[in-house]
Amino acid sequence: MTDSPVFAGEFREWMDTATPVKWAADLTRDQLVTVLWAVWELGGRAQVILDCLGRHEDELFPGYGYPRARLGLQVLQRMVRGERPTWDEVAPLVDRAVAEMECWPAKLQQAEPRAAADGRPGSDS
Repeated sequence: MTDSPVFAGEFREWMDTATPVKWAADLTRDQLVTVLWAVWELGGRAQVILDCLGRHEDELFPGYGYPRARLGLQVLQRMVRGERPTWDEVAPLVDRAVAEMECWPAKLQQAEPRAAADGRPGSDS
């Protein structure tokens, strides 16, 4: 293949400044093929991974970006199935995931008294 970046011109310049895609601005053709393979692999297996993450969500609580990771897998799954969601469609879902993450500190504070009452680790008692 080639060692030069696949993306060029104004689109490449935009990518270089857009946080979610900046990492991909310099991808070569071979590297892009590798990324697309990973999308195919994860997207095709997303439901199993999502089910597992859902069963273990409390272990990820209160962080690690679980709501955003869940959404990312859901989008990959849709893409591999032939759907083509645009950023305009996905951006509001990202905003909701971020809002969900912002609620977690309050949820954690509510959980700490229960943990202390139950004698679970992580309590200050």
